[in-house]
Amino acid sequence: MRSLMIAALILAASAHPAIAGAGAEKSFSVGILELDEPPIQGAQCSFAQRPGAGDILKGDWVDTMWMKIDGRLIEFTGKQSAEETAAQVDKKIWKQTFRASNATLRIDFVRTAEGDDSSAMEGTITVRQGTKTKAFKVKGGCSA
Repeated sequence: MRSLMIAALILAASAHPAIAGAGAEKSFSVGILELDEPPIQGAQCSFAQRPGAGDILKGDWVDTMWMKIDGRLIEFTGKQSAEETAAQVDKKIWKQTFRASNATLRIDFVRTAEGDDSSAMEGTITVRQGTKTKAFKVKGGCSA
């Protein structure tokens, strides 16, 4: 009987908003970017989880990447030089961290094909917001 009372108290406490949400951080969602979102001039990169599924990451090469998090367009900036990135891509890799005011984006790509002014890539993007982290396998590439 006593264990039944304790179980009822625990259940009631976990349902109470002040107790259930105490210290809990809400997870975040990543959305599909619109075709014209964001407007990018010059070199452009785009990555999706599946071909034709819509891009979840777009960028203008090494300076800026964009994602839609919780329905808002988030701009991430990188500090790596174009020369550093080009040297990596020549070795068929691209690893870089980009930062936004409330999130961090880490890319870890392998070059799978190369054209005259383009590179196809696949790998993982990892997004961290607060204490929550999500990783996505993506395919895409960059072109001039």
